Amino acid sequence: MKTTLSLMGLLAFVVCTQSCKKNDSPKTDTPTTKTIYISSAITIFMGSTYNTSYTYDSKKRMASSTQNDAGGKTVILYGYDDNNRLISLDFSQTQTTGLYRTLTEYTYDDTKSIVHAATTKYANTTVTATSATDYLFDGNRVKEVHTDSGIVTINTYDANGNNIKTEVNDGTVITNTFTDKKVVGKPIQYPSINNYVSPNLVAGSVTTVPNSPDQVTNYTYTFDSDGRVVTETQVRPNDTQNNITVTNAYDEDGYVTATSYVYPNSPTATTKYAYTYIEL
Repeated sequence: MKTTLSLMGLLAFVVCTQSCKKNDSPKTDTPTTKTIYISSAITIFMGSTYNTSYTYDSKKRMASSTQNDAGGKTVILYGYDDNNRLISLDFSQTQTTGLYRTLTEYTYDDTKSIVHAATTKYANTTVTATSATDYLFDGNRVKEVHTDSGIVTINTYDANGNNIKTEVNDGTVITNTFTDKKVVGKPIQYPSINNYVSPNLVAGSVTTVPNSPDQVTNYTYTFDSDGRVVTETQVRPNDTQNNITVTNAYDEDGYVTATSYVYPNSPTATTKYAYTYIEL
C-alpha cells in the first residue's frame, strides 16, 4: 500500500515540467488554440510497471485517475462546484485485504480566503480516522495551514512570490533560496485547492527539525534552448543516499513526455515516467 501511495504522490508533484494544459506557443507562424491534456502515464519503479489513465468531464476538468498494478488498483475521483472549485477528492485503493479509502471534502468561505478540508478514512466500510484542516490564503498562495490536532504551518514569501520560509509550530523550519531563473511552464497540475508554484527555480533548501541534523539540499540545473529544465540535480550532503538527478524530455511543442528520477547511491529506487496527451 505504501509503495502505491508514494508513487501517486511522486506523480502528483513532478517538478520543473510542463502543465497539463499547454503553456508554450507552438513553434509555428500560425496561431493555434489547441489545448491538450494528460491522458496516461507509465511509471516504472524497482522493476514494476504502473499504468495510470485519466478521464475528464464535459467541462474539460480532470474527473478521475486510475492506477493499475499487480497488487491492485488505485482510483482518485475529483468533484467540483459550479465555480470550478475542487470540492471533493476521493482516494480509494483496492488490495487483496480489502478496500481502503480516503475522502476529503472542501468548503469555501464567502471571502474566498479560507478553505476548510474535512477528511475521513475508511477500511472497507469502517471509519478508521477523521481530521480537519483549514487553509488560509493570501491571494492564490497558502499563507497558513491549521489542523485540528493543533499543528500550525506558516509560509513566508519574498517580493517575487517565492516561498522563502515555512515554519511549523513543532519547531520545524524550512528555508529556501532561489536562483534568478524563472520556471518555464508549470508542473503537471492535478486538481487541488493549491497549485501555486514559486516563479523562480529553487537554489537550495534547509530543513531544520528539533533534535535532528539539518536536512540540506542544493540544486543545480541544465536547460534546453527554450529555457526548460532538462536536468535537475539535488545533492544532500547529510543524506547522500537520497541524492537525486531528475531528467525531463519534451516534445517539439514543449510538453513533457518523460521524466526520470535517478538515485546515484540507491539505484534500485530509480523511477521513470512516460506521459501521453489527448486533445479535448
